[in-house]
Amino acid sequence: MGAERYILGVDIGGTRVRVALAALPPEGSAKRPSLLRRAEMATPPEPAPAVEAIVRALLDGLEAEGVPPGRVQGVGVSTCGTVRPETGMIGESPNLPRWEGFPLRDALHDALKKALGREPPVVVENDANAAAWGVHRFEAPELHNLIYVTLSTGIGGGLICGGRLH
Repeated sequence: MGAERYILGVDIGGTRVRVALAALPPEGSAKRPSLLRRAEMATPPEPAPAVEAIVRALLDGLEAEGVPPGRVQGVGVSTCGTVRPETGMIGESPNLPRWEGFPLRDALHDALKKALGREPPVVVENDANAAAWGVHRFEAPELHNLIYVTLSTGIGGGLICGGRLH
């Protein structure tokens, strides 16, 4: 049996930031990751203090669950507004105007590298796209075409066509 593996999740909304720690199922398993811990805080208006708070919350979760940092396989981040997934840069964000142009992926990557002593991959995606992919992957993998609509601080949507996120 292999060593346990974990993932970290972050959802940055217009009013709240949520962070989570989940255990991955064994490789090849059809099971979903299991949620171990989550935390929530108000979204700071400026991105740099938010990155610091997010990293602190993630580290607190790892410590509380006794998870060695070396077991973290990656970090998935969803955020409101437009995102350039290939760079992790925040584009237009009506709910977080001071975040526009912020290199979120690189900032989290650097902060986590310093805090964990290693470099877990960090992926940043628009929140509605991330939710659409999550529904397709974990809730309804048999649906190869779907539209996901979210109503929260803002309104958004994600599109899956032919099993691919668009």
